[in-house]
Amino acid sequence: MMKKGLMSVVLFGLTWLFFSGPCTGADFKSAELQRKAEEIASLRIKLAEKIERAEDMRGKLAELMDGYVAEIRHERNRWQVASYRHAIGNPRIAYDLQLLQQLEAYITELDNRIVYFRRAGEVLEHYFRQINDDLMMIRTLDDFAVDQLISKINDALDEYVPAAIKKTVLVSDLPLTDPEILWQEVAAPAGD
Repeated sequence: MMKKGLMSVVLFGLTWLFFSGPCTGADFKSAELQRKAEEIASLRIKLAEKIERAEDMRGKLAELMDGYVAEIRHERNRWQVASYRHAIGNPRIAYDLQLLQQLEAYITELDNRIVYFRRAGEVLEHYFRQINDDLMMIRTLDDFAVDQLISKINDALDEYVPAAIKKTVLVSDLPLTDPEILWQEVAAPAGD
């Protein structure tokens, strides 16, 4: 993903060099589009890094969840726990259910953020390509069309730059699944 983004930047730079000609009134708009392309390229790299870190964290948390599910099932069989009421009476099972509750919420939010970051990358890729196309045709575009594109790009950057900077998931905002529902899912025989 990151190589693709860097390749786009290189291709854009070569296109820019090829199509840039003598200084004209369109040079100002071209320079502005070039700056926006650089901003987009930088942001796409940051988003790709965030996706990679989030996917790595998601995988680690899923492994932890699997371990806690196995431990709950082991304790359920060991102590012949058949109901949720008895399960929460077992300190190990009750604690593991709380951990599952938190892990599930965190993984769900990570999944949502990964989808958001991927969509942001797609939107930015679209604008990056549009900049490239517009730079090739800059001499025929009127200022209004370039201004519209720059406005759309600014809106996208205003939305996605803060997302690339802040924490991927805020633990305090996570909705938690009812532990009884988690118990029912975990207590079901393996393979169901």
